[in-house]
Amino acid sequence: MTVRLNEAVAVVVVLVLAVAATWPALRVAFGGGGQTPAAAPSPTPVVPSQNFQAPLPSFTPVIPTPTPSAATTPSSSGLTLKLVAPSYAANGAETVWDTVTADFHAANPDITVDVDEQSSGALVGERAIAEQADLMIGLPVSAFAGDNLNSYYAADEIAPAGNDVLPYFAYAASTADANGKTKKIGIPVTASALELFYNTQIFAQAHIAKPPATWNDIATDAAKINAVGKTGIGLPMGTPDTLTTLQLWTKGNGGGLMNAAKTTYTVNQAANVDTLRWLQDTLIKPGLSEFSTYEAGERGVKLDFAEGDLGMVVADPGLIAQTRAGTVGTAFGTAHMAGRYGTTSYTLGTVDELIASRAHPENKAAIAKFVAFLLQPKYQKLIADHAGTLPVTRSGVAAESQDTLLKPFLDALPSADWLPTGTPSWTALEDYVSAAGAQVNDPKLFLDHAQAAATGR
Repeated sequence: MTVRLNEAVAVVVVLVLAVAATWPALRVAFGGGGQTPAAAPSPTPVVPSQNFQAPLPSFTPVIPTPTPSAATTPSSSGLTLKLVAPSYAANGAETVWDTVTADFHAANPDITVDVDEQSSGALVGERAIAEQADLMIGLPVSAFAGDNLNSYYAADEIAPAGNDVLPYFAYAASTADANGKTKKIGIPVTASALELFYNTQIFAQAHIAKPPATWNDIATDAAKINAVGKTGIGLPMGTPDTLTTLQLWTKGNGGGLMNAAKTTYTVNQAANVDTLRWLQDTLIKPGLSEFSTYEAGERGVKLDFAEGDLGMVVADPGLIAQTRAGTVGTAFGTAHMAGRYGTTSYTLGTVDELIASRAHPENKAAIAKFVAFLLQPKYQKLIADHAGTLPVTRSGVAAESQDTLLKPFLDALPSADWLPTGTPSWTALEDYVSAAGAQVNDPKLFLDHAQAAATGR
């Protein structure tokens, strides 16, 4: 998410996204992450009619009302920075910002950071609040590509010199200054990705020796798992997980919903049609998979995996803590998601970025101090542990790579596909695809209509 702050500009009209709590970071959802609460019982899914065609989404502009955070109080003396950010709470307990702001103020007594904490799903709607903030953390800067990015500080103006943010996170939106020089705007704070989780006890019962390396392996293993009374694999099929699931599988078949430069939609290409048909014919119709309903979202399959009812599921690092706390305990592993014809390190990724406004030039030095503070290894780990996400610095990744469960996620980050999760056209596609979930009778017709939803024609 980003900050756009200009006191002279009217409150912008925004889209309120209903975002499932995963992935922060990716939040895959790729978003930035967050712990996933237990789900209420899933309602019976509605099966669309033959040749399903969901209505093209319509949007009602919403102007959010700024709500000051109750957790922080502006300093009575000295300087106060305004920050809009995800809560990054661990199991509903103390949030990351309680610790970060207290530690930062202790190190910098003349600076107070006043945090307006928001859920990941509400952050897009907080662009109006961001008009009155110094910093904002959340969706990638690509979500604000239509804004005047010259009203924000370039990353190298406020990030510490020689900071060890990994180069593959330097994908943020850029703009040109008056001299035509291109500059980066967003500064990565935390990331997320998707990998395969598998239940080692179920694998042993089903006589499966190792994680699947191809799609045929997935189908074979799922059948073996079904034979011992469990469900083979979970397919997240609720908002926004249907689109993420579709992108992950289509990329594994040489397709994908957009070209590599994220400039052109390729939703209805032949490889994607073939992917949908394979999923339906090989996993869904034979009953080898469980898919969450539109209402339940990804929480259904995550909870079922944590309780030992699923053999496999693709999810973000936030599932690690949830599974350890569930029935499965430590009897699970993580591995790279298989491509159709072989194991691949490909994954979907999301990054929460920090963007800082130039509206109060007198705050620039304080903003730079806060950025440097957040990029320290201690706070990279603190955020990752609370949010179920991944660090973005060399030192942070080096420390977390000692965790064998996190290693597949970290290894896949250099080749991750960073999703344009904040752009309106991506949201339109997400709404259309999520309305169908797994219930698609004619993949070609469905993807033709989805392409039209994304492009507006």
